[in-house]
Amino acid sequence: MAELYYFNVPGITWLIVAVLCAVILLATYMLIIPLTACRIVVNDSCVSLKAGAAVPKIRFCSGDVEGMTILEGLPKELRPTLRLNGYSLPGFKWGWFKLSNGAKAFVAVSGSNGKYIVVLLKDGTYVIIKPKNPDKVFVRLAAIGFKIRWPLRG
Repeated sequence: MAELYYFNVPGITWLIVAVLCAVILLATYMLIIPLTACRIVVNDSCVSLKAGAAVPKIRFCSGDVEGMTILEGLPKELRPTLRLNGYSLPGFKWGWFKLSNGAKAFVAVSGSNGKYIVVLLKDGTYVIIKPKNPDKVFVRLAAIGFKIRWPLRG
């Protein structure tokens, strides 16, 4: 008959395992959950881009907008080059970025091809978004008073 003998696992080992589990749960909370909560909220005359609690967000109103346009693909000068605060994963960008033209922009983009809505605020900041239905969002933004103007200064 076989006899079983066990090893005594020190308490520090269980502590390390518990800390690693907590780190994995925190990473899940800070990265994966905000990715599923990204949304555009359009009110009477304002737009909010929101995700999770620990993720950058922006709110701007029609009075803050100098102009906007919809583009098929991003021109070179409007491409994000440096992440300032936010997420940058393959095919997904959310947060504050520095653009090729040197301007600061809030970028909310999923995927690399398709239509982009580019909004220039009066303070020189860009907002670049690529929602699921860009044409529908663009029409809604125009309906709440966002000026349609291109080319935008930069």
